[in-house]
Amino acid sequence: MNMDGIRQSHPNEAKIGKHFEGGDERRVLKGERYTSVAKGTLDESLRAFVPVYNERNEQIGAVAVGISLVQVEQAVQEGHRRILIGSLFGLLVGIIGAVLLATYIKRMLFGLEPSNIAKILEERSMMLQSVREGVRGERMTYGTIGRPVYAYIYNEKQKHVLSNYLS
Repeated sequence: MNMDGIRQSHPNEAKIGKHFEGGDERRVLKGERYTSVAKGTLDESLRAFVPVYNERNEQIGAVAVGISLVQVEQAVQEGHRRILIGSLFGLLVGIIGAVLLATYIKRMLFGLEPSNIAKILEERSMMLQSVREGVRGERMTYGTIGRPVYAYIYNEKQKHVLSNYLS
């Protein structure tokens, strides 16, 4: 627009040469740069105003660019829809991946649950402990009816039971 607020360009050629609509152009003609929301030829729109200067730094007009708030709302809704679809797709992929990973791990663990694994580990630990105690056992000699009998004592409790039995 020129300094009188007359349009020099517009998407609708019939509007060229006519006065700018909306009433929010006064500030840009005074050299201010700003944005506003006003009703113009494109219905209610978000508009940006910037002054135009010549090579002698004199303001010779202004540029106003606007976008319909309906278009903005449609773009926002489309963005929300895409985000929702992407999130749901990511959630679906995550669930499928979790199920496949859980199935793989369960197969690697021979179908055992953590409580079963803990029980087996505890049993094996107890078995290894008793084997260690058996290897470290003592050899005792008891005389009965003229010949020696050798007994390996595995731990203190068994030693006590056997010594009561053999005495």
